[in-house]
Amino acid sequence: MKSVLTNIRLDAKATNDCIKENKSLIGFDFYTDIPQYSVEKSDVDYIIVFKDASMNMPDGTYTVDDGIIDRVVLKSYEKNVEATVKLYMESDSHIKISNGIPAKMDFYVDRTPLKNILLDRKIALNPVYKKNY
Repeated sequence: MKSVLTNIRLDAKATNDCIKENKSLIGFDFYTDIPQYSVEKSDVDYIIVFKDASMNMPDGTYTVDDGIIDRVVLKSYEKNVEATVKLYMESDSHIKISNGIPAKMDFYVDRTPLKNILLDRKIALNPVYKKNY
């Protein structure tokens, strides 16, 4: 039986617990169970291929733009679903699986490389700047 990808969860809000733990989360929800999958690294991006799976949503690009993840590109071809996680910079990742209905695959991306952007830099604030609304 084919697994069906029913939802992709992209939460980049600062109130998200993952952000507080220096992680970004992309969640994949499946109707029944998590299909066989493989994760490949291409330059700084990750390519997740779900085998013997389909989607109940259109192919497309989902913008995240949380500082480390740029976007997620979903494509369905033959009997597979491919999710390409486009990153701004190289980072580590790990996966957590939760069985149930729906079955969830949480793909975590480490946000610690963002700390190096402002390392040894000074930030100057302009206290007289006032934005007119």
